[in-house]
Order: sequence, then C-alpha cells, then structure tokens
Amino acid sequence: MFDIEASVVRPHSPHNPARIITALTAVRCFCRGPIATGDDEQCAPRHRESLQSKSMHQLTSDLTREAAVCRLEAGEFFWRKRNIGRMNDKIRYAQRTDRVQLSKLMKRKFPDLFPIIALGCAALFSAVTGCSRAPVAPPKTVEIQADDKMRFDVTAFEAKPGQKISVTLKNVGTTPKFSMGHNFVMLDRSVNTQNVQKFLDTASVEAAHDYVPPGSKEVLAHTKLLGPGETDTVTFTAPFIPGEYLYLCSFPGHYSQGTKGFMTVK
Repeated sequence: MFDIEASVVRPHSPHNPARIITALTAVRCFCRGPIATGDDEQCAPRHRESLQSKSMHQLTSDLTREAAVCRLEAGEFFWRKRNIGRMNDKIRYAQRTDRVQLSKLMKRKFPDLFPIIALGCAALFSAVTGCSRAPVAPPKTVEIQADDKMRFDVTAFEAKPGQKISVTLKNVGTTPKFSMGHNFVMLDRSVNTQNVQKFLDTASVEAAHDYVPPGSKEVLAHTKLLGPGETDTVTFTAPFIPGEYLYLCSFPGHYSQGTKGFMTVK
C-alpha cells in the first residue's frame, strides 16, 4: 500500500516531472488500485505509462485535484470505516466536477465542521466590527499669516491622530504675487529638514501649479498661491502616525528665509 501522507502532504517538486508522476501514480493507486482490487503490481506501471505524455501543467493540476479528493476519501475510509468499494465511484464523480462541486462534496462528508467554522467566522467578524475606534478629537482651526519678510507667524501647532485640521493662510504683505506669493504646503513625514531640498527643487519649476508638484505623494495638503491681502483655507485629516510633520511655503527661496513650521501629531 502507498504512503498517503508522503503522496499527498509532500507531493512533488514543482520542477521535476518524474516526481510529479510518481506522486500522482501513488495517489491514483492508493485510491483506486490496491485497496479496491489488490492489484499492487499492475497498478503503478499502468498509471505511470498513461502519464508520460502529459505536460507539466496537466500533471500538476491532476495531482492537486486527485490528491485532495484521495485524502478526502481516505479520511472517510479510516475515520468512518465505510465500504471501500464505494470510493471509486465517488472519485470518478469528483474528477468531473469543479471546485464548487468538490466543496459541496466536502460539506457532505464533514458536516460537523461547518457549524464550527461558521461560528468562528461570526465571532471574528463581530470582534472586528464591534471594536470601536478611539474617540476622534474635535476639529482644529489654525490661522497663519505670511508677510513680506518671508515668515510664518505660526511655526508650530499640535494635532491628534486622525483629527480634522483646518488651516487658513493669509498673505498680509504688499509685494506683488509674482515676486512674493505665499502658500501653505503640508508634507508627509518622509520629508524632513535633511532632505526637503529635493522637494523644493521639484516645486520650484511648477509655477503653473502654484509651486506644488501635481500628484506628489509627499504633499498631504496645500493652499493656492496667495497675493497681497488674499486668504485661502485647506482642510485635511492629521496622519494617524505620531511624529513631526513639516509645513512650508514652496515659493522659491522662501523656505530658507523662515516660511516653515512643524505640526506635531501626538
């Protein structure tokens, strides 16, 4: 008799057709030949010969399907001790069915398992959906002014993870927008004072987009570019990851003069 565990649990090497054929022959003979007919000597050669012409894909598919069915039938034989002669007809039927039909076959053979599985899934779903998030802090409003000295009057503020933040930027300067425009750009934590210059270089050539690179994953939120007396408001959600997040004016030359600050999420 063939070793069902060796054939089904450790069936083959994916790059060795000979081992696949050996494993598939073992599975077929275990389920069909020696147990049902006692023909141990003729079973393996007959099946091995019929498998020689099959492709790797066909062999792998046959082995996966028949090993699963064989293991199912072997379980019925050893655990429930039914008549082994009934196994052949059921295996042939399973070979003509798809995965849905095979699933139905498994339900019939192991009906006691499915209520347990269903109960476990229900408990998991209840645990996941029943756990409420931590209370979200009320929205926070931040007002920032920028002037002709290239400074933000607010250079730091705090936020809670997931908190709604509304930032209003006002340009209180008098210099024309084309030479002294201001904006507010909130950056991801991946951008810091050590590598911010790379972002600024990219932004400096995006005058048509208010000096904010379109589609940039580093930008969490931004206002439009403001001229004298103009105001704009942007609302965004504070990141859930604690840390310091840099914000700045991306107009060329302004960051180095001080139009920058940090939002601390904690």
